[in-house]
Amino acid sequence: MTLYARAAQFSPFAALTGYDDLLAESSRLTEERREISEDRAEHIHEHLCMIAESYPQRIGARITYFVPDKNKRGGAYETAEGLVRQIDEGEMAVIFDDGRAVPIEDIFDIEL
Repeated sequence: MTLYARAAQFSPFAALTGYDDLLAESSRLTEERREISEDRAEHIHEHLCMIAESYPQRIGARITYFVPDKNKRGGAYETAEGLVRQIDEGEMAVIFDDGRAVPIEDIFDIEL
């Protein structure tokens, strides 16, 4: 028996295929979606109106929004920053110059 073949019989293997991936997924943390107060909802509405009224001029904005997790309950809050190209009323989303689309229903905070 060659040395390589002999070493191969002692090499480790995964007895439970996918178990490591399952452990990693279950240990990944997610956040719950926070409730938006009436004051914050009004603030968001006012800023969206300012963006819509300024069209076709582009306004710089920083939007914090909730991104639901595809595999488990909850999600994460992300921030998009840049020039806003438009508000797409059909898709109900804020579209940035770089093509990113932020759903209006997921917006938690907006700064101009």
